[in-house]
Amino acid sequence: MRVGASSGPIPVGCVGAGTGAVTGGIKGGLGSASEILETGLTVTALVAVNSLGSVISPATGLLWKVHLEVDGEFGLLGRRAVKLPAAASPDPSSNTTSGAPLHKRSVTFLTGDK
Repeated sequence: MRVGASSGPIPVGCVGAGTGAVTGGIKGGLGSASEILETGLTVTALVAVNSLGSVISPATGLLWKVHLEVDGEFGLLGRRAVKLPAAASPDPSSNTTSGAPLHKRSVTFLTGDK
């Protein structure tokens, strides 16, 4: 199946590969980031996160990397502390995070396991 390119925003959250994803007992999902290099080349990463580890610090209730926020991308919800649900027994086979670093010249698909 061939999929056409889009010039609009990439849907993120509970869509596509992010549907049903869970990370550390809370909703995971599909996310993206991009950077325009000095050469003019745009590099984009598209990642579906369904991991055993949590993206939330149990000490603060905030995202581990909230200090790396760029241009308010997390919004007010990203700065609101949350209470984590009780930890479930981990099933290593459910620990999957898949990413696709993309640029205009090639596409490579990677799957990483911790």
